[in-house]
Amino acid sequence: MQVGDRIGRRHSRFHTTEPFFSITSAALQFTSPHTIRDKGAGLGAFDVGNKIGIKGGPNNARILTIKNKNPSELLVDETVADSSDEVVTVINFS
Repeated sequence: MQVGDRIGRRHSRFHTTEPFFSITSAALQFTSPHTIRDKGAGLGAFDVGNKIGIKGGPNNARILTIKNKNPSELLVDETVADSSDEVVTVINFS
């Protein structure tokens, strides 16, 4: 029996609504002030209200909150720096 099976239902730290996931791409484009675009339309798995982390490029180590979305574009609450054609990873935290 795994710990999560035995006590997971009673402890909030084992509760998650979505698994963590990430995408890594050179097709991501950050456009100031609040837009992230993906030419490959790979942003559909992210949801409004999700916190995402950025790894790589001028927005490295930023935590952003998704305000609006469609499969090829995310609008975030925070301001982003312009960048494109760089390998960047977007990590979903919540």
